[in-house]
Amino acid sequence: MKYKSYTSSNYLTIPQISKLSGESKYNIEVVSSVLPFKVNNYVIDELIDWENYEDDPMFNLTFPQRDMLLPEHFDEMEAAMGKSTDKKYHKEVSNKIRLQLNPSPAGQKEHNIPMIDNVKLYGVQHKYRET
Repeated sequence: MKYKSYTSSNYLTIPQISKLSGESKYNIEVVSSVLPFKVNNYVIDELIDWENYEDDPMFNLTFPQRDMLLPEHFDEMEAAMGKSTDKKYHKEVSNKIRLQLNPSPAGQKEHNIPMIDNVKLYGVQHKYRET
């Protein structure tokens, strides 16, 4: 098997993508404008159950999902994409959203420290609301 990678710019060439609904493809377009996305042919051909892609864990972990963004962030990126085809403008909007997703690395020691009963747990880093 020869290695082939796919990103937001060429994922529509994946044959199995034809199984996705228009809404799923649209959500991938919007979310991948904000979050990085890359997958290879091994994952595509060997690890994803395309007959059950909506419930397939590998598909949901690999392909950008609408729920990976807050609703207001999704709406903001969607509006930007509908308003203009200017890639520079899209990048400005996506960068603005990314800055809201996670504090900059310069502030990690102050912003990503979990707390229990108002006591900071040093040595542990907490970045994502789901964990």
